[in-house]
Amino acid sequence: IFFYLNMLGFEVFAFLAFFILIYKNRDFFSSENIIARSITFIGRRTLEIYLLHYLFISQDLTPLGRFFIEHPSPLLELLCSGIMTLVIVSVCLLVGELIRKSSFCSKWLING
Repeated sequence: IFFYLNMLGFEVFAFLAFFILIYKNRDFFSSENIIARSITFIGRRTLEIYLLHYLFISQDLTPLGRFFIEHPSPLLELLCSGIMTLVIVSVCLLVGELIRKSSFCSKWLING
């Protein structure tokens, strides 16, 4: 039970630390720089990313998993997962934009 309490404490601490970090740097995140605009853009389209990302994730990632089991490299794993995330989010945003631009798709899919 101590393990679970320790994990709960860590998660609460990480959650609070995240919000403290954002609050302390609120001027940076509220300013008109490229990072703030990007986060705002993605934040406004979270639902379409959530709904569409499943269509673009490979159903069989076993070969990639086997590769990382045979060649453990946390840096390479982080790089691959980051690249996959960027590609999937970009494709989701592109498809969402195409749906919004098409009058037929917009009307029937998102009631726009």
